[in-house]
Amino acid sequence: MPQTRDDWERDHPAAPSNGKDHSLAQLLQWQKQAAVAVEKLTHQPEWDSYLQIVAAQVEVCKEAQVALVSALSREDVVDHAQLMTCKLQLAKATGAADALEWAMDWPKKLLAKAQEAASNKIT
Repeated sequence: MPQTRDDWERDHPAAPSNGKDHSLAQLLQWQKQAAVAVEKLTHQPEWDSYLQIVAAQVEVCKEAQVALVSALSREDVVDHAQLMTCKLQLAKATGAADALEWAMDWPKKLLAKAQEAASNKIT
């Protein structure tokens, strides 16, 4: 017999509240407030310096990715330990590049979400 919604709710009770439940309006308000802080942050010369440093690190990671992909495709790299080391280093370089790019783009995304929240007339 198929499971009903009542069966599901009985078998999977709602998690107890941790006292941190917030309304959508409150979350949107916080998003708007965060946008003000980001706006102030990104218009500072130090922010540009930060972006330059992080962008340089992204390039280092991307160069490492290219070198590791090249190493993995070489015919003379057949040792299992070497292959696994290259794969792990490639995963680390890829993850680092993704994280650094996220850190660079986060303020823009936050501002875009805040503008979206401002256009919603939720109170």
